[in-house]
Amino acid sequence: MDIIELTASALARAVASRQVSCREVMSAYLRRIADANPVYNALVSLRDPDELLQEADICDAMLSRGDGP
Repeated sequence: MDIIELTASALARAVASRQVSCREVMSAYLRRIADANPVYNALVSLRDPDELLQEADICDAMLSRGDGP
């Protein structure tokens, strides 16, 4: 399954059912940004990827505890 090809609904279901983790989603999109942005220059500012991955880990931990949507 290519994470970035999923619709928002399918991605939400995949995360909720633990088919993919929030970290995997964030990593996939950060790779996509790294690949595409030099060509399209669509993003002028991006938060630190390590911070974003840490936030994804927090979301994964919340889901593991049953917190969240």
